[in-house]
Amino acid sequence: MLDKLTQISDYVNNPVKSFLGRQMMDTQVEQVEKLFLPSLERFAAEMQRKFSALRINVWRKTSRFNVRCSPDGTMVEDQAYVLGVKGIIVRPNNSNTADNFALSVELINLTSTPRVMAGVMWTCGTRHHPSFLMEAAFRSNWKSRANWPEATPSVLKELADRFPKLSLAFQSAVERGGPPSGGSQSSPEIT
Repeated sequence: MLDKLTQISDYVNNPVKSFLGRQMMDTQVEQVEKLFLPSLERFAAEMQRKFSALRINVWRKTSRFNVRCSPDGTMVEDQAYVLGVKGIIVRPNNSNTADNFALSVELINLTSTPRVMAGVMWTCGTRHHPSFLMEAAFRSNWKSRANWPEATPSVLKELADRFPKLSLAFQSAVERGGPPSGGSQSSPEIT
């Protein structure tokens, strides 16, 4: 319901921008789903067959969030979309061991200049104090969203071409059963 109210408010404030922004956002999300969803679904089924102790699922999520806009410090609403495969390695009595990891494609700035990133990431630590370890990334500049590449057709094609290597990184993570030794935050770019 809140989502509908926000959309109505956007439309009343600027109907043309609201319509064009929604249309651009829908197009970007549709492109990413068309490029990656079938592969992710097949990959998840294959991983589940190979590794029966692994809990795995394909997920999609659209979110709205507020970001602080420089230089004046005002809050601006933005939208993002993420699509991926999440794996959970079930470990008895090991709360501090990394056991959640995902291969994901993330779109941000959907209502302005969409940007894209993809990678394989581990979630470590506890529920209240998580930390993240990037195993492999589409681009080496994954830490700063402002530096992610624009989601142009050529960048999405480049990501689609590199996606099998990200899938292999996910499979290697499953086979290894944990993050790479050393837990580096400077993950290698998949080339």
